[in-house]
Amino acid sequence: MGQQQLLLLVLSTVIVGFSIVLGLDAYTATERNARKEMANTKMAEIAGRAIGWRNTPKTMQGGRNTDGTSSFEGFELSELGISEDPYLFLPDGSCISCVVRNGGQQLDIQWQPNGDCESGSDVLFKLEVTGTELADITYVTGDYTWDQ
Repeated sequence: MGQQQLLLLVLSTVIVGFSIVLGLDAYTATERNARKEMANTKMAEIAGRAIGWRNTPKTMQGGRNTDGTSSFEGFELSELGISEDPYLFLPDGSCISCVVRNGGQQLDIQWQPNGDCESGSDVLFKLEVTGTELADITYVTGDYTWDQ
């Protein structure tokens, strides 16, 4: 082989290698975004259904008292028929958990991408539901850094 052919071979190998690295980075970013979108969609669904549960009278297995007051006290994912467990495990191995706070006046819906809902750590996304209308849903971002 001549010098020109060797130079072209080395150059084409470098270009192919660089293209593979860029392709893997793009795939990884797309996969992460897909996981986040799946979790966000499921969390928004849970938030909307939890508000419906809170507005349902206690006589119908909801969270509204006979005097018109309501809370998330006693709310679990099983109340919505979503999961029999306290956590909802998604197909990618991550999980969503719900935590009732402030005497039942706030529901935190949290996504743990590492699948460890019991620890309550590594929360990437959190929705706070503080009322009985969709406008009472606040989106909060966690401080999880991707190391996977």
